[in-house]
Amino acid sequence: MSVTGRKRFFRSKAPRFVMPLVLLLAVLVAQLAVRPSTVMAESPEGSGEVQGMTRFWVYHPMYLVSDIYVYPVEYYVPETESPELAAIEALINGMPEGTGYRFVTFPKTTKVLSLSTEDGVCTVDFSSDILQANVGSGGEAALLEAIVCTLARGSEVDKVRILVEGQPAETLAGHVDITGLLEPHWDRIYRGFDDSYQHWAGGSIMILQSMDIMVGYEDWKVRPDEQLTRAQFVKMLAKVLELPYSGEQEMPFSDIGDHWAGPYILRALAAGVISADDYGPNFRPDEVIPREEMAYLLVPAREAYAAAHPGIVYPDPAEVPAFTDEAEIDQKYVERVKECAALGLLTGYPEGYFGPNRGLTRGEAATVLTRLMGVSGGGTQIVVSTPRLGAKQGEGSIFVLGSVAAFEGTTNFRFRDAEDEVCFDSYTTSTQGIGFGAIGMSVDTSLLTGTPAVLEVYLISMEDGSEFRLTRVPVQFGETPGE
Repeated sequence: MSVTGRKRFFRSKAPRFVMPLVLLLAVLVAQLAVRPSTVMAESPEGSGEVQGMTRFWVYHPMYLVSDIYVYPVEYYVPETESPELAAIEALINGMPEGTGYRFVTFPKTTKVLSLSTEDGVCTVDFSSDILQANVGSGGEAALLEAIVCTLARGSEVDKVRILVEGQPAETLAGHVDITGLLEPHWDRIYRGFDDSYQHWAGGSIMILQSMDIMVGYEDWKVRPDEQLTRAQFVKMLAKVLELPYSGEQEMPFSDIGDHWAGPYILRALAAGVISADDYGPNFRPDEVIPREEMAYLLVPAREAYAAAHPGIVYPDPAEVPAFTDEAEIDQKYVERVKECAALGLLTGYPEGYFGPNRGLTRGEAATVLTRLMGVSGGGTQIVVSTPRLGAKQGEGSIFVLGSVAAFEGTTNFRFRDAEDEVCFDSYTTSTQGIGFGAIGMSVDTSLLTGTPAVLEVYLISMEDGSEFRLTRVPVQFGETPGE
């Protein structure tokens, strides 16, 4: 599969779509101009209590095969006098481990020595620890974009000057010249591929894109309606499972040669994800992989993923009625097909048949793989990647990451406790407005009025104010992840 090697770094990119309504464009522009603010938030369920809360945005750096980005996360923290300082410190602290997203990290010992704004220029002075960033040119560009966008979110800031120990900095990691004033590039906000952000599977595709599992083609498209080949599926499985390379494994298939998928096939063979005995002398990498074979591979793949991620609590298997075309399923695959359907990974069609010899499109495969990973809402308008199903949440902050197709970009969320009482209720915005855009939220647990048992992310109808497109994610709280 051909992948893009383009790195646009600080170059602007022409708009990829035209807003059908001027109003929507105005809303998006207004969202970018919102300053960090301190708000007074009423405690949920009319308790009458009022607590001080500060909201600000942080743009975390990402360096993917497809490009460099900044990922927007809105933070909800106890009231602070300096949201800008809190934002840049949150940026340095980075995102929690286990998201799977390819974030670039700052040296954790980095300190902010001073922060001031004058005549539209924000000057930030870092300790020399920031010069220890061990990144290449793309990673450094991502770090710089993250600093500038985070500080320029406020309407009073147009440009950013970076100092190190009080002196003008020439570079952070030796690759990018930063001696002048730096301007934010808002087109760096994380976005989906040109042909997927308005696709029904665009949310799942964005999740896999953020993890470099789906990297796209040279034309910056992912071709979601193209059927998946055997080689493409094995590559995606190898990346989902993070299978290591094995130099000792020999290629048993005579038709691979220098095929681009060869390294991934070797990794899958070494890990036992696929077996040479199931294929004989030829792997036929460019054939469309049938659904029955996918099911055969998905069941042990989910077992392997669950073993590597013990914090995920999958739903109990469902009862699946017999498929009307069960006789057409290869006998070798029948039991795995049934188990795969019961696990909710690859189910049958509404008419009652499984379609064993059909293929899957790349968009359908993205939905299946996100289900395997414990991502909630795959194939819907609201896909929640973090927290994963039943994941344990420690003290400090709860992070919510995902992809949402929301009109005007407004996404609502709340936490409920075991008694169905609301612990926290607010909203944020996605980055696209039309089609799927990224959402990111971080809620300080001191703002919660109870112990959350479930996260709800939902949209509100503009016609009657009703809630719809609800995605619910069970969470465990009070224990640190991994315990």
